[in-house]
Amino acid sequence: MPTGFGTQLYAVNSVGGGKYQAQYGGEYLNELKQQYPDLFEAKTYDYWVKNYSNDGSDPYYALSQSTRQDMPTDEKIKQWSAKYMNGTN
Repeated sequence: MPTGFGTQLYAVNSVGGGKYQAQYGGEYLNELKQQYPDLFEAKTYDYWVKNYSNDGSDPYYALSQSTRQDMPTDEKIKQWSAKYMNGTN
């Protein structure tokens, strides 16, 4: 069965972001939203998921679909956390 991102366990090594994250984190979200509004809108997208059926002895990829929510511009991330993990780490 396919296991989409968000249902798998991940090890995350992170430091909270430091002084520059605290100073600038989220400061330009409204400006970015004005220039690139589609980045902040909800979208449905397709992605490939590795399927580990048969005890993982013969994994294969399955196409899945998901819808992301609108990205808020009122939440300024002053200290990064693994809860913001988006699959690109």
